[in-house]
Amino acid sequence: MIVMSFVKVDSGSIFGLISGQKIGFLLRNPGVKMRAFLALGIGFLKAGEWGGKKAGLIGFLLLVSQGFLLGCGGGSGEEVEVPDLALSHGKKLYKRLCVSCHGVNGRGDGKAAAFLSIPPRDFTQGIFKFKSNLEGLPTDADLMRTLEVGIAGTEMSAYARVPEKDRRSLVDYLKTLVVKDMEIQSEAELEDLDGVQEVVEKDGQKLARVNLFEMWGVGDSVSVPDPPKMTKELIARGAELYKSKTIDCARCHGPGGKGDGPSVDENMKDDWGFLIRPRDLTSEAFKGGKAPRDIYLRIVVGIPGTPMPSFLNNLPEEEDRWALVYYTMKIAGLIPRWIQ
Repeated sequence: MIVMSFVKVDSGSIFGLISGQKIGFLLRNPGVKMRAFLALGIGFLKAGEWGGKKAGLIGFLLLVSQGFLLGCGGGSGEEVEVPDLALSHGKKLYKRLCVSCHGVNGRGDGKAAAFLSIPPRDFTQGIFKFKSNLEGLPTDADLMRTLEVGIAGTEMSAYARVPEKDRRSLVDYLKTLVVKDMEIQSEAELEDLDGVQEVVEKDGQKLARVNLFEMWGVGDSVSVPDPPKMTKELIARGAELYKSKTIDCARCHGPGGKGDGPSVDENMKDDWGFLIRPRDLTSEAFKGGKAPRDIYLRIVVGIPGTPMPSFLNNLPEEEDRWALVYYTMKIAGLIPRWIQ
C-alpha cells in the first residue's frame, strides 16, 4: 500500500481548495490514487504556467503516467466513427487533448471528469455557454476562442500553443460529437429532420441520431461596435442601470456584485442539473473573459444553459450597454482608479 499524506500544493486552486492548503491523500485504492495524481498533476502544471518550468514538467509527467494527457482513458460508450478522412487529424487531437475529461463521445464522462471541480461540458446536448450569437450553435470562431484562451476558473486549459490549423481540425471533429438521439414513431419522420446520421432502436423505441450543427445551424454573431471612451459619467450611468428595475442585475448579483442578491436560491441549477449561483463579480473569474468585448457579449447574448439571460431588448441603446460593461468592470476592479 502506498501512503502519501499532507502533500503541500503551492500552485493554485485545486478542487476549490485555497492555494497553499495542505491536502491529505491516502492512497488506499486505485480510484483515490488516480484522484491524487490528477490533483498533483494539475497543481504542478499550474505552477508551470506561472513560471515554474520544473513544476510544469513534473505535472505533465504525473498526468501522462495516469493517461490523462494522452487520452488513454475514455468515457463510456462506443467510439464515434469518423467516415471523413479529413477529420482523422482532429480525432487524433481530441483523443490526445480532450478525451480524458470530455469522454470518447463528448458526453463529459471522461476518466478524469469525476475529479474536476467543475464538470466537463457534455457536447451532445448542444448547449454552449460562451458564444457570440443569439440563435443556433456557436460559430467556429467561438469554439476556436475557447480552445485558445480556455475557461477561467475551471480546469479547461488554454491551447494557444497548439497550432491554429490543428485547433481548426479539433473544432471540426468536435462538431461531429454534437449528436442527439431523438424519438421518432416511423422513418417517414426522417424527411423533416436535418442532420440524421442513423436510426437506432433502444428499448423498443426508434431513435434518430441527429447532428445538431446540421439540424439547428449556426446563427450570425452579434456585432460588437467599438467601445466609447470610458468616462466617470458613463460608469455612473452603468451603476443606475445595474440597480434599475429594467435590468436589475442586483436581483441576482447583489447590490455590491457579490452574488448575494435577494433572488438567489440555494437550489438553483443549470440546464445540466448542477447547482449554480450568480457570479461574485468582485472576486471570481469571468469565465467568458474579462475584456470589454467579452463582457459586452455576456450582457447582450447571455449565458445559455444558465439563468443569465440576454439583455439585448432591455438595452436597445449601445451607450447603455457599454455603460453597464464599464460599471461591471469597476465592480470587478478592472479599470484604473483615476477614472472612477
